Amino acid sequence: MAGAVIASHKSASQPFHKLTFLADLGLTIQDAGMETIVARILAHQSEEGPFQLPMNIAAGYGGTGQDQWAWALCDAPLIVYALVKFGVGDEPEVQTAVTHLAQLVRTTAGLRRL
Repeated sequence: MAGAVIASHKSASQPFHKLTFLADLGLTIQDAGMETIVARILAHQSEEGPFQLPMNIAAGYGGTGQDQWAWALCDAPLIVYALVKFGVGDEPEVQTAVTHLAQLVRTTAGLRRL
């Protein structure tokens, strides 16, 4: 499995946070090395659409306790954001991820305010 397994989604050292930082700096698919990085991301698309990261989800949280490729809702939008900023937002793979994530949005209309 390539890459470090996610241990904490909030750690700034996680690759998806570094990816977002590169996107915010203004790097694009045209910059040296970015095509390789983007290709590696696109190669790990889930059946649902979001892109996967190496994770180990404990059995107590519904996982297998084994290292595997998976996606989490807290990380998936950041990866898609970075890909869009890199200039590949029109790629079919990225559009599939966007569509899936957008379908997960729930409105609060009708919910009682506390």
